[in-house]
Amino acid sequence: YHHLYRHHQQVATPADPSTARKGETVYQFIVRCISGSWRGVYEDERRAGKKIIENYAVLSLAASFLFVLGVLLVFGLKSMLVHLAIAAGAIIYL
Repeated sequence: YHHLYRHHQQVATPADPSTARKGETVYQFIVRCISGSWRGVYEDERRAGKKIIENYAVLSLAASFLFVLGVLLVFGLKSMLVHLAIAAGAIIYL
């Protein structure tokens, strides 16, 4: 939803968190893109009148946290750190 109705309307403008800025490092872009996109989804859901427990942005963040916690509890700290490193690598690679 956010991709179609926010990014496609704002693409290549300063309002689009998914468009890199001139001179911006890849790491600055990644942080701004992820946080800006999350805030956009949260605001879209809030404006749609969804309660916080129904907000897709909140639910996806909670699901990610619970998954990482599950990996920690079932497989241990080393496995959780490997999972987080692979996830970070995938984000940077994309």
